[in-house]
Amino acid sequence: MSDRVYLDIYLKLDKRKINIDNSSTIGVVFVQEIPVEATNFYKKALSNFGRSKEEESGFENMKKALSIFPDYYEALNRISLEYTKRSKYYESLPYLVRAVNVNQRSFSCFYMLGNAAFNLKQVKEATEAFKTATVLNPDSIYANIQYGMVLRINGNDADSEKFLLKAILLSKDFPVASAFWQLGLLYNKLNRFDEAANQLEKYLKAQPDLENREQVKDLIAKLKIKAAKKK
Repeated sequence: MSDRVYLDIYLKLDKRKINIDNSSTIGVVFVQEIPVEATNFYKKALSNFGRSKEEESGFENMKKALSIFPDYYEALNRISLEYTKRSKYYESLPYLVRAVNVNQRSFSCFYMLGNAAFNLKQVKEATEAFKTATVLNPDSIYANIQYGMVLRINGNDADSEKFLLKAILLSKDFPVASAFWQLGLLYNKLNRFDEAANQLEKYLKAQPDLENREQVKDLIAKLKIKAAKKK
């Protein structure tokens, strides 16, 4: 007799407590006729990625699938995702560029392309990618935040505020801290110090376990002093 007991537990996501962007293609079903051999390599890769010690085999099998059918959208999307998850943005770029050429309605690939370009300091390209992502999925909280961020960096302050405020509105049931942070940076840039301090206070409330909490609190205090002097 074994002392081991097995219990199946089924979990459901509480949408009130977590924001999940749809990473699939928005508003369209993309259909391709895939060679059987390419599909088999794709499935092997998915299995590999599910095991931490088989990640390299996952990339090898995904590349084999793409060598057979270079326009295999699902394979392009997945290999891009796996590289992006590992912060290998340069490696993801050729697959992302090909993916958006194959499927110009792919929200997930345009979003990942924006992140890759931004992390590679290609802000112009990141801006275009995030712009497209917000068109494909206007209700994406994170696409609106990222687009608002790059617009701020580009000096397009009015549109930056518009998209950041939209992200905050979309995430009202479960606020996303980075939206408040980006809006705080924007208001500080515009010398709207009181509003900047207010957004950073919301940022701390939305992310109570922040490591540099004391530094942010110090920044808020300085912003309030500047706001008082401005009055």
